[in-house]
Amino acid sequence: MCPRMDVGFLCVQEKKHMYTIASLLPRYESALNGQKLQPRTVEKYLYTINRLCSWLDETGIGSLLENITTATLQQYQESMGHLSASTIINNLSTIRNFCRWYIRADLRSDDPTLLLDFPQKTRPLPRPILTDELRKLQQALKDVPEGYHRPWEWRRNRLAVYLSLYAGLRLAEIPALLWDDVDTHNGLLIVRGGKGGKDRAIPIHTRLLTELQAIAHERAPGRTVVCKIDGDPLSIRSVDHIFDRWLVQLGFHINAHRFRHTFATQMLWGGADLRAIQELMGHEDLKTTERYMLIELRHKRAAIAVIPEDW
Repeated sequence: MCPRMDVGFLCVQEKKHMYTIASLLPRYESALNGQKLQPRTVEKYLYTINRLCSWLDETGIGSLLENITTATLQQYQESMGHLSASTIINNLSTIRNFCRWYIRADLRSDDPTLLLDFPQKTRPLPRPILTDELRKLQQALKDVPEGYHRPWEWRRNRLAVYLSLYAGLRLAEIPALLWDDVDTHNGLLIVRGGKGGKDRAIPIHTRLLTELQAIAHERAPGRTVVCKIDGDPLSIRSVDHIFDRWLVQLGFHINAHRFRHTFATQMLWGGADLRAIQELMGHEDLKTTERYMLIELRHKRAAIAVIPEDW
């Protein structure tokens, strides 16, 4: 028994036996909001911890706070072995953030993530979409198929794809774009609260401008550009389904980030200034943008061309 029970104090050891992880999430959410994190970031953190709760319950371990141990987290990490290294790192980093929060909240005194071996993060080359596939995609998206049951949905999904391909918007930035921040007259859109909470201005490509002007009658104050038919905003997950389900049904297995890669590499190959690409992509560090220089092929092709065909 904790020696201070007479004044209503529960020692840390006893607290962790009382709480379920789910019961603590409202307090954790308040703490995240108090740090002025972006709503999308808060949503992502809560989603990750909820997935951990589900796994703990499904495996029979149970989602009490005390069950977050190094051993169970190692098991959880192993269960994510089919995912990419970056996804596993992001999940574990979020769990570490939660553990450090409950220490500050005096709910536990230990951090079970300290002894975890995080995967080695790789830096693969960007994977832009090949020109032939871009042509096929452009043709496939050109017209709403005859008899398509929801033509409005088709046009909305195409717009989501174009916002990634022609403006380089991140997946989470697509459903957050408001009509208030789209100026079709001057050809400019503003991305609010991008990664790191930063805003950026992006000139609107002519093909994207045509798409936006065609639905400009739908604009209304506070309304998102990519939304449901009743005007309600889409969730990030719903927008993700446009890429991993709708496009797949059309025969294209291209995730949202590859469209963003294509946006950057096409500018690079066209001779655009690297600093301008950095600003348009919303990269904090120029080194992130410089990764795209690794696939700059013009000089490499010229070097290979000097090798004679025969000796």
